[in-house]
Amino acid sequence: MERLNYDTVIGADGIHSPVRTALFGAESPRFTGIVSFRSVVSTEKVKHIPEIEAFIKWGGDTPQKQIVTFPLNQRKETFIFATIGQESWTEKSWTSAGGSSRTP
Repeated sequence: MERLNYDTVIGADGIHSPVRTALFGAESPRFTGIVSFRSVVSTEKVKHIPEIEAFIKWGGDTPQKQIVTFPLNQRKETFIFATIGQESWTEKSWTSAGGSSRTP
């Protein structure tokens, strides 16, 4: 097999990354102390938020708290990504339902 050298390799291939395994060997995912929530909503529902139709990043009172939004589908929908710090994570799923009752 030919060996290639690169300055940067981006492997955006998920939590069970074959790219990471190829580069670093088999590893178990480890919890970083940050959980994220993702959603796509109708822009109509969030149009009252200033500048919502642009890429926006809001920072919270700690580095773990942030919200990122950006438009999708010709600005008809808005993608929302939010993170918070959390002490532990017991679920083994890459996806799980969340709600306001689960966020501190």
